[in-house]
Amino acid sequence: MKPLFLIVAYLAAVTLPLLLSAWVGGPPRQFHQELASGFGILAFSMILVEFILSGRFRAISNDVGMDVTMRFHQVMARTALAFALLHPFLYQGTPTGGQRPWDPTRQLTLTTDFSDLATGIVAWLLLTGLVVMAIGRTQLGYRYETWRLLHGLGALLIAVLLLHHTVYAGRYGSQPVMTWVWLVMTGVAVGSLLMVYLVVPWLQKARPWRVTSVVRLTPKQWEVTVTPNGHRGLDYQAGQFAWLNVGQSPFSMKEHPFSISIDGELMDRVFSEQEFRDWVFVMCGPAVMMDVVEDHLIQRGTPAHRILSERFSYD
Repeated sequence: MKPLFLIVAYLAAVTLPLLLSAWVGGPPRQFHQELASGFGILAFSMILVEFILSGRFRAISNDVGMDVTMRFHQVMARTALAFALLHPFLYQGTPTGGQRPWDPTRQLTLTTDFSDLATGIVAWLLLTGLVVMAIGRTQLGYRYETWRLLHGLGALLIAVLLLHHTVYAGRYGSQPVMTWVWLVMTGVAVGSLLMVYLVVPWLQKARPWRVTSVVRLTPKQWEVTVTPNGHRGLDYQAGQFAWLNVGQSPFSMKEHPFSISIDGELMDRVFSEQEFRDWVFVMCGPAVMMDVVEDHLIQRGTPAHRILSERFSYD
């Protein structure tokens, strides 16, 4: 996908709920109340689109690059957090107590139903914690696998909580049209997570690879030879790198980056840049070939750029 198209698609996705809310939401309220609702709507839609910007979808990362995709993911997450933090405080001075008989469109009041507000409060706290943990992840000392699991589950929980809060506590989210919009967007976000963690690993089983040799080149470098098992393999070039999951289930999150050391039509050799402190190396056995990424840092002096391969698995 071209960068301009991706930008337009992103803006359309995050602003669609806001525009539809303005269309179906009824009489306008005071400016600070509308601003509060707008920030909340934008925060929720941006959070849902973050699932697609996880760096796991080649249709997005191929043209703009993995580094750009992940940096945009980080910046937009922090922007969504800023909107979410402002959202409740801008309602100051708004009458509470729920809907009145003379106010069927909820123009004048806010709900005080605890269950409707509680899901928003919990999501608000979780989002803050998730973004802060992401910013300070290296200082916290988490393994990548642990962080990835916490990040995915935390995002899933936030999305579900916000869906409940938006539909039941929100003036606009309670409108039937908006309820369906939020259900569809949340479904797509959750579906993308299931695709990454469940569907793709399952499909990897159809293209097994096998580790045939392991050679220690230096105290902190290993050369690993992998061979396609029952399939053609994939085209590749030296200087690309792959995420390998060695000796684990395709559903495992223990992936490690390896650089490809030779050119050829079939993948047959990769080597690691360095030994990771949490890597317990398996001398020989099945291998999961994850995304293969073109590393232009080696080839042309620019950042790692484009995912080339689909995912592969082991037998």
